[in-house]
Amino acid sequence: MPNLKVASEFTVIHYKELKLKLETIYEHRKSVRISLGKHHAILRQPILLNAAQKEKNQEWAKNWVIKKFEQDPVLRQRYTPKEYKSGQRIQLREREFILEIADESNRKTAIGKLEGNFIKIDLPAGINASQRQRLCCTIISRILSTIFLPEITKRVFEINDRFFKKEVKQVRLKLNLSNWGSCSTKKTINLSSRLLLTPQFITDYIIVHELAHLVHMNHSASYWKLVEKVMPEYQKAEAWLKKYGERCNF
Repeated sequence: MPNLKVASEFTVIHYKELKLKLETIYEHRKSVRISLGKHHAILRQPILLNAAQKEKNQEWAKNWVIKKFEQDPVLRQRYTPKEYKSGQRIQLREREFILEIADESNRKTAIGKLEGNFIKIDLPAGINASQRQRLCCTIISRILSTIFLPEITKRVFEINDRFFKKEVKQVRLKLNLSNWGSCSTKKTINLSSRLLLTPQFITDYIIVHELAHLVHMNHSASYWKLVEKVMPEYQKAEAWLKKYGERCNF
């Protein structure tokens, strides 16, 4: 049997004003599978299909994505580049920040800094909407994480001292889109800066969730029993995250 090389190609799904990339990956498989990744849709299909079958599967995948978008506006927002403008105000934990964005033709990289309550961002000229969104999101998150890290760290130690009394060596706050937090074997609590956009009880729940891993480094029944002991209504936080979590992003 010949050694067939896995290949991929990109097309575009058009839905109203949204343009979403569809990556088609041809690989050694028998079935067809469509999924939504962080930045684009991914279609996996057998490498030995003929051209007509491949085109039919791509059309099916595009219709599947469009149907998902029609059913779930929040999901659609995940793939819509957020627009950032000078003068835009960010309300965050009883503080207000104002964006000041400049496009510089001779700049090759993006930089950002905080001056008073102004978040000043300098961007390279000529970048597209997705690049602009990604750079602004990263810079805003980094600046706000630096500002609010002491407050979040204090809350971690308050909850730990009250309920767990375990060693915590470090608390980190940075942009993470794949999860809300993690606990390392080195006793470091990692939290996503997206928590800054959530109500306090959600922030507390994620902190409890990660601190409980200092006792049980798994999601066993014993682990969840401990979480429930500390936060009896934790399932309300889980439900909130499932319903509104996608909206919490810079």
